Amino acid sequence: MTKLGSSRRAYLSGPILILLFAALVSFSPSLYAQKGLEVGAGWAHQTGNNGVDGYDLDAGYWFSQRGGVLFNYDDTYDNSALTAFSLSSLGSVRVKTRMQNFLIGPRIAFPGGVRSNAKVVPFAEALFGGSHLRQTVSAVVVGASNASDNAFTWGLGGGADYNMATHFTARINIDLERTHFADTAQSRLRLVIGGVYKFGGER
Repeated sequence: MTKLGSSRRAYLSGPILILLFAALVSFSPSLYAQKGLEVGAGWAHQTGNNGVDGYDLDAGYWFSQRGGVLFNYDDTYDNSALTAFSLSSLGSVRVKTRMQNFLIGPRIAFPGGVRSNAKVVPFAEALFGGSHLRQTVSAVVVGASNASDNAFTWGLGGGADYNMATHFTARINIDLERTHFADTAQSRLRLVIGGVYKFGGER
């Protein structure tokens, strides 16, 4: 397991930005109309590593109608056979991948952003944190080989909520995700489709 020394200072930038955002919202009385806790879950897909699929969990606190902080965790997998090697001396080769993200950051909503449907609320988000990637490559002839790494990750994106009821919301969002495994930056797209339960009032 490798720790990336070149990205240590980058780990500090996420918490600093989050604190600045929280302070800005806290000292804006005009935004303090409604606030509340929400939890959500859904299906997640990420590009890269043959594409990985799994589940997404998040919890957020809205300081106001427009601004909040989100904690996000997703766990995605893939188990692929490399058919190009099936007829070689290596025989069947399989690659198992597991990728986990631990991210936190601000989310800004835009109520009234879709005038044709007041129930649709667009939002933008910026997430910072870390990721863990583990891969196992196995072949009939040479056996299995494992490798894993931890890395700094950030993501920028957004999506939309569809308010189905006072406390229930359907959500879709997509982020450009930047990971830094093996001291090299990788760009990925992450799609999440799921539902949210809001403990506060309807936003």
